[in-house]
Amino acid sequence: MLSLTIILFLAVSSFSILETKCHKYKFSGTVYKHTPYCGGARPTPEMEKGTNSVFGGQTFGIVKDTATRKVIKKFTTDNNGKFSVTLKHGHYFIFYDFKLTDFDSFYKKFSKKEQFKTPKNKNCFLKWYKTPEFEITLTQDTTIKFTIYSGCFIGINPCMQYTGPRPM
Repeated sequence: MLSLTIILFLAVSSFSILETKCHKYKFSGTVYKHTPYCGGARPTPEMEKGTNSVFGGQTFGIVKDTATRKVIKKFTTDNNGKFSVTLKHGHYFIFYDFKLTDFDSFYKKFSKKEQFKTPKNKNCFLKWYKTPEFEITLTQDTTIKFTIYSGCFIGINPCMQYTGPRPM
């Protein structure tokens, strides 16, 4: 009788774990872009902090394994920076859609020298390429806010260096 109770307990426990892992959760949120104060007129203390604005029209891919980068789902933020997807229980990495190509294509596209912009070394691009924009473990419905950081005169590419004139 004891072994039947243990087997039944294990079966119920296994079913609960399986049910939790198969349950789908709503993962939603808002993406913001932080723009630092980049010079010009004498700033107020508030201006020195930079500004956050919603980051609409941005496409991201969700992956479970950063090595293979197999995309589970994609989402695009709406005009208010909002998104919503349904995912199973688990740990996920969120990458810009453009970081889900092979590294050589990514590097070729983002390391082009432009007027007043010079690319940093290849290691910088490799680090940026490998770094997810966000990481989360879902165990319930979750609403988040995450911020993409922009640089002065270079946008979201942290591997470009601005070499042009500064505002007065």
